[in-house]
Amino acid sequence: MATSKKPATSSPVTVRTPVELVRPVSWPLLPAERELPGPVLFQPKMDGFRAAGFHLETGRTLLQSRSGRDLTADFPDIARALTTLPEGTVVDGELVAWNGAHIDFTQLLRTPAARARDGIHVTYVVFDLLAEPGRDLRAGTAGERWEVLSRLMAGVRPPLQQIIATTDRTEALRWLEQMQPFGVEGLIVKTLDGRYVPGVRAGWWKVRHADTTDADLVGITGPVTRPEACLVRLPDGRQEVTAPRLTGPQARQVAAAVAGRLDPATAGPAARIHWVTAPQPVVEVLAGSGRHGEVRYIRLRLPD
Repeated sequence: MATSKKPATSSPVTVRTPVELVRPVSWPLLPAERELPGPVLFQPKMDGFRAAGFHLETGRTLLQSRSGRDLTADFPDIARALTTLPEGTVVDGELVAWNGAHIDFTQLLRTPAARARDGIHVTYVVFDLLAEPGRDLRAGTAGERWEVLSRLMAGVRPPLQQIIATTDRTEALRWLEQMQPFGVEGLIVKTLDGRYVPGVRAGWWKVRHADTTDADLVGITGPVTRPEACLVRLPDGRQEVTAPRLTGPQARQVAAAVAGRLDPATAGPAARIHWVTAPQPVVEVLAGSGRHGEVRYIRLRLPD
């Protein structure tokens, strides 16, 4: 990978908020070596909140979600940690909650105080660099950005950390197998000569252990304040009830999403299904194979 010269740090950063983040395209399987689009960089795909991290020239830090929302107040420890990066730095990464040694996405939906009370640690796993002090790096290649990021993150300590990466497909496949029990979703694959340009030609792909899909939340079962399952409409038109029973954090998430949206005719305590009026929230589910494969609730799909 080519080494780029670091500019003076007095110039202002050229990446402004909100910034559009590259979105990877799904691959059902990791292609064979000969079918890859040239030299690539493999990185584990973490299960968390995608966020851009800014340390502005003013000294203020900011966490911005993929949709442009300000997440700074929700993750104060990460916002403080961003001050260890030089002013003018903009990074791309994932907010990840750790419940012991396992990733637990639902913990990100809780308040900082609730997470701290239960010993939940959140890290910000950085996997790309959009700007260093005085220089917009989005026009540079992924290989160049990774090299500069590695220098920048040298010596940085948790809760900030740099994702691991490899150019070896065999090693990436080993990660895919070994990291699954800890909650790692799969792999991100980037062309080494790809620029940071959001869109279908960005040269980013994702490979999941099992790919998820978005579905309309058309109803709930169980108490309105503590739903037991979701009735979802899948892209192929069929309607299925999710299983297993929703966890406590999932139930609270669903209850908040349908509050004020339930059809009054079916909102009574004896109703088997409480129907949700349009426009229905969108949820991410993992659909099993076959006509009647189990459909598992993953999370509420936050609007962009």
